[in-house]
Amino acid sequence: MFVCLVAFFPGTVGAQDKAATAKVEIGELNEAYVTAFNAQFAEKVAACFGKSGDYTLLTGDTISGREMVQAAH
Repeated sequence: MFVCLVAFFPGTVGAQDKAATAKVEIGELNEAYVTAFNAQFAEKVAACFGKSGDYTLLTGDTISGREMVQAAH
């Protein structure tokens, strides 16, 4: 006699879908950041960050918030 057991784990497919969606969104955000940075458009660079997002400067200093990120660019 042969018995086959198939188990379904709820949430697994949903988690994979969320990860795939996040990967696309991160790629789009990265592209928007690079485009804005290369165009030297500080307002659009800052828009890539959350209202209280952190940005680490080349000096190693960290600034917080869109306004500070925009001012730094």
